[in-house]
Amino acid sequence: MQSLVNSVMWERFFNWQGDQDWTWGPFVSLRPVQNEPLRPWVWLRLFLIFTGLGLTLTGTLAIVYFILSKAIFNQQLHVSPFVSDTLATVQAMLLDPTTQTAFVSLFLSLPLLFALFCLPYHWAWNRRANRLAGQMLPQMNDHCVWPPSPTNNSEK
Repeated sequence: MQSLVNSVMWERFFNWQGDQDWTWGPFVSLRPVQNEPLRPWVWLRLFLIFTGLGLTLTGTLAIVYFILSKAIFNQQLHVSPFVSDTLATVQAMLLDPTTQTAFVSLFLSLPLLFALFCLPYHWAWNRRANRLAGQMLPQMNDHCVWPPSPTNNSEK
């Protein structure tokens, strides 16, 4: 019984978050109606969008780093000690084999981490969608069936 209570509690929590517009941000158009199941294609689209945004941010930071380091170290520009110390630290980190391995491992594990993050939301959303879809099925009776059954004498 406790397991059922916990699963309902977690389902409500994840669905409460999934129903918020701010959770979806500018991608609220990807959110299905509550009684429709959440398809894996939604997660794939979100993963590709966030991957593109992350790569854009990483590329921008890399360009800024390389431009700043070239300008500082080659042309002897005078900058604050904070900026030069930060650039020296980043350069040391990028040259360290252990840090390189950590960055590559993190990059390669992002699809798995994203899938694990989305799994409880997917479970909760589809559980609710199945429940709501079951409630919305019309109750079948003789008045909804065409042609009417031969034993139905109510229309005479």
